[in-house]
Amino acid sequence: MSANPVKVNKDNATATKPLSKAALAMMQKSESNYHGTAEQREADLESTAVLDKERERAKGGKGAKLLPMELIDPSPFQPRQRGSAGFSDNEIASLAEAIAKQGFGLLNAIIVRPSTRAEGRFELIAGERRVRAFRLLNRAEIPAIVKEMDDQDAAAAALVDNEERVQLTQYEIAHSFKRYEECFPGTPAAEIARRFHQDIRLVYRCEYFWKLPSEVLDLLDKNPALLQASYAEKFSLLCDKHPQGETFVIEALKQVNDGLNDSDPEKEKFTLSHAKKQVERQIKGVERKPPAPKVSLFVDGVDKPVASMTRSKRNITLSLDRIVDPARFEKWLQENLKGALLELAYEKQGT
Repeated sequence: MSANPVKVNKDNATATKPLSKAALAMMQKSESNYHGTAEQREADLESTAVLDKERERAKGGKGAKLLPMELIDPSPFQPRQRGSAGFSDNEIASLAEAIAKQGFGLLNAIIVRPSTRAEGRFELIAGERRVRAFRLLNRAEIPAIVKEMDDQDAAAAALVDNEERVQLTQYEIAHSFKRYEECFPGTPAAEIARRFHQDIRLVYRCEYFWKLPSEVLDLLDKNPALLQASYAEKFSLLCDKHPQGETFVIEALKQVNDGLNDSDPEKEKFTLSHAKKQVERQIKGVERKPPAPKVSLFVDGVDKPVASMTRSKRNITLSLDRIVDPARFEKWLQENLKGALLELAYEKQGT
């Protein structure tokens, strides 16, 4: 008499996975050869199934195999690799501790593809944090699933994997777009949006990051959350509005960054909105035309100016002191100014 398969929980729509060869062999034992009650036999079968699941889990899931760590190369499409803020030591240490406590290793295997640069090696697609944690634990092997994947799919998969596990900043997403465009020049924005599962408006706005001054990009490398793509657009336009725009933007964003690093809760934060308004005021201030210089006119025997004169591009303004009679001065101008103007006009025509 053959044993019944492992019992299926009727309250659960999902049946138990097929048993291992050892479990099936046990099922084929007759009752005369099995020394134990029916309940014990059923418990043994269930224990075998659990052990099989744990062994599969230790390998990182179905379809995974153990790969030597030394054969895995980093992904060129990793969104978080640029700048010191990509992966924090605390973040990796915490993950390593969690993996060590599990006893069986990873719950999810990393994903790699055969390297296009070196035979026998693999390029990481998804699982950068897990690889770093395994290296921290000095593990020689890591559970991995090997997939055939072209560069376009590999780039998109790296971004999707990061977004599922950590909240990427828009600056980090912009780096993924940029690397993709560098690898595949001429790719339309709509195609990039489709492959990366992003709004096409974000694709366009992320371009403004690369129009910001290099000093601002240095700040973003250290703190990718400093500003979003919408503010990258606003500050980029302010940089172009005036020759001193870049200087004002750099100063303002440094103030924002300093405020983010300041742990004093009582201190009012200098926000991006404050920075934008400050730059706008500064640009407006330098755009105002300086007042025309004033020239004071003196005459012999009088110790103070009898008139002052200012000149703009094509206008001359004359202001008289109270000691000068305006009517007599006007008459004098009419009598003497005509000849002088006529002479100047002839000189200009002659040149």
